[in-house]
Amino acid sequence: MSDKKTTFKDWLEYVFFKAFLLIVKLTPFTIGIWVGKALGLLAYVVLKERRELTLQNIRRAREKGFLPAALNEKRLARQVWANLGTVGSEFLYYYTRPTARLKKAVRFSGEDNLRRVLDKQKGAILVMGHIGNWELVGMYLAVAGYKVTPIVKTQSNILVDKIIQNNRRSVGMKVIPRRSYLRPILNAFKNNEIVPFLIDQWARNKGVKVDVFGTPAPIPRGAVEFGLRTGTPVVFGYVIREKPRCYQLVISEEIPLVKTGRDQDDVVRSTATLVGLLQDVIKKHPEQWLWMHKLWREQ
Repeated sequence: MSDKKTTFKDWLEYVFFKAFLLIVKLTPFTIGIWVGKALGLLAYVVLKERRELTLQNIRRAREKGFLPAALNEKRLARQVWANLGTVGSEFLYYYTRPTARLKKAVRFSGEDNLRRVLDKQKGAILVMGHIGNWELVGMYLAVAGYKVTPIVKTQSNILVDKIIQNNRRSVGMKVIPRRSYLRPILNAFKNNEIVPFLIDQWARNKGVKVDVFGTPAPIPRGAVEFGLRTGTPVVFGYVIREKPRCYQLVISEEIPLVKTGRDQDDVVRSTATLVGLLQDVIKKHPEQWLWMHKLWREQ
């Protein structure tokens, strides 16, 4: 438990968050989504630094040939921020409704892949990115009866963080705070649980450098290192929004990691493979990825 003192700003954020939660809880899905999109677009206008970073990242990927040359960068950036607001609305909506609604909304491709991995009784490392609505991956798997133990970032506002983590626990997920995750993750593998790892965030000097849209970036190495050292199978997964209240959850076959005995090289090459899989999905659905992340050193 954090001993951080709650500030007036924290209370304002908490009141705002509770109001947003109440709107999503009491109104039809379409209204909640509209509010979420509006808030996302408002943030795009107000948060100048993040807006410019979003455009810069999109431009970088386009100039490197990963996005169409004729792409309208500002239009895509607005879609990205609207998607972020939608993610928040969907997250709160499905946690305040019967789980049957989420089950009905998700089409699961690759469930046999996940079952084959779990049949080995070594747990599963589920590699993901901030694409589509990544929050629904763990929630859907949990309500479908799988044991899911995500590594979560503790929000700076402990009042808001408590609501988010309680929502996750309410569907049976066990959460692991990011800064204290070694032993709980090993225990999760021992108990044949699924541990999601997000690999599209800037890992500073702790990351492994691989190309992201043609430019080296420090990417989290934990998923690959755990896979190499524990023998836990690795799969890649994501959820894409096909239309309102209709999502496709995809889980890949087990991904073989590079095992030459040269530890650092194995981590780099295996991480690059996983990033490549994520990039392929982003190229197909660029409006559903969080382009406002800081990924490159000069940022």
